Parts: sequence; structure tokens; C-alpha cells
Amino acid sequence: DANSIWTAVQSTFRSYEAQGFRIKFVHTDGEGGVFKNRDKIEAMGTIMNPKGPGKHVAQIERKIRQIKERIRGIWTTLPYDLPATLVPWLVKFVTHAINCCKSTIVFW
Repeated sequence: DANSIWTAVQSTFRSYEAQGFRIKFVHTDGEGGVFKNRDKIEAMGTIMNPKGPGKHVAQIERKIRQIKERIRGIWTTLPYDLPATLVPWLVKFVTHAINCCKSTIVFW
């Protein structure tokens, strides 16, 4: 829902700002919960760039696919069954590992 998305957006913005970064643009596929918070996000000095209905942000779709591929790769090579409680940690690990490397994808 829009309130939980707004809470997540605020948390993300604070995390980046604490590291000295400023978020200038938010690219979104027009998902309802994000779009409902457009005024709040733009009030923070960030420009929203929503795509039209049925459109997707190709760079974001590629990153999601990359995360899923890495998760599957690690998961299938484990010599044991991964408990369901550890799946969120695997997602965080993979996301962190990908974010440690410089990306060639440029958003503007």
C-alpha cells in the first residue's frame, strides 16, 4: 500500500543522505503505490520520472533479473537445503554484492 511504500522511500532516502548522496531522480514504472506518493517525493526535491501504463524501466528490469539469477545460482549450488528464514538474507547478500561493484547503467 502507499503508506508502507512511503515509509520505505523515506528510509531509503535517509540511508543515502547519511552517506552523503542526494537522490535527484526516481524512475518508476508507474506502480500505483509509488505514484500516489509523487507529491511527497517531489517535495523532497526529487524529480519523479514515471513510465506510462504497461511500460517498464529497462535498467531496473535488468537489475531485478540479475539479482534473481545470482540468487538462483547460489541457491542451487548449496550442498544443503536453504531454510526459508535465510532467504531474505540471501537476497540482501546478493544485492549488497552487486551494489559493491560499479555499474555501467546510467539513469537520467
